Amino acid sequence: MKTNTVITYTASELKEQHPDAFERALEHYRAHLEPGWTEETFDSLKAVCKASDVTLRDWDLGAYNRSNRIRISFPHDDCEELSGKRAIAWLENHLFGPLRLSFTARNRWELAKYNRGMSERFYMAGRVRPCPLTGYCADEDYLDALRKEVRHGSTLKEAFESLADVYARLIEAEYEAAAEEEYFIEHAEANEWQFTEDGDLF
Repeated sequence: MKTNTVITYTASELKEQHPDAFERALEHYRAHLEPGWTEETFDSLKAVCKASDVTLRDWDLGAYNRSNRIRISFPHDDCEELSGKRAIAWLENHLFGPLRLSFTARNRWELAKYNRGMSERFYMAGRVRPCPLTGYCADEDYLDALRKEVRHGSTLKEAFESLADVYARLIEAEYEAAAEEEYFIEHAEANEWQFTEDGDLF
């Protein structure tokens, strides 16, 4: 019986001592990388539709997918073509209004303590608290996108369908952040990955 000794390296040691092997390990990691937070980002999209009483009928979504789309239906057929002030009013009545902190809520003073030290007062009565639907930051991106779309003249249908592009942008940003060299090193060290001098995961 033979005993073989294999010397292994952390990602940062591999980068320092065997840069070519580090590049191979990094490329292998990138080739098998799945964008993070896809489920949470999609759950947030569904939550925006549900809170608006809009039904998400069909979708084709993904990172770097140029055919991204969603198909939705409104509770009343005459809603989807609303634009301008009427679209803004519809969003306020169906989405933003119910999410605003009430002026008569019993806990509004308790929530106000979270405003201390913040330049913007998110927890004031009348404001929509941050990430109000799922607690995930994509809520904010979708809500902001809807606001901007209707303010720029889109119909409600166009505004909601544009959320497919917001989804793709968020997933692509997650992918690009996870593909960074620094992220790879941190991820490898957090998971205690060890590499051979050829860059193979041990």
